[in-house]
Amino acid sequence: MEILNKEVVEATRKKFDEEMKEKVTLLLFTQEPSRLIVPDHLKGQECVFCKEARELLKEVSALSDKIELVIYDFSGDKEKAAEYGIDKIPATIILGQKDYGLRFFGVPSGYEYTSLIEAILDV
Repeated sequence: MEILNKEVVEATRKKFDEEMKEKVTLLLFTQEPSRLIVPDHLKGQECVFCKEARELLKEVSALSDKIELVIYDFSGDKEKAAEYGIDKIPATIILGQKDYGLRFFGVPSGYEYTSLIEAILDV
């Protein structure tokens, strides 16, 4: 399922080509959907937007060879989540030559998409 339409893909790719100078790493903390039937009293523990966040970041990272996407399982990589101070998902961290503290929680879509792209270019 594609999240970004053709015009947004082309505009973002052009912006990356023209303005991106350094390599950027996107860290996504997410959760795999359960293959089990989840009882109603546990449904609030499922990650509602993890699938969409993963798809969006895969599409964005495919637009430049200077972007690397690393995906962590929030439950399985608790130490890594703690290292970056991640306590909720989906969470995206943007790393340049160092960690500038750039974090997005939820799906960076709509108006936040522009903020995501600008943050990637700024690091």
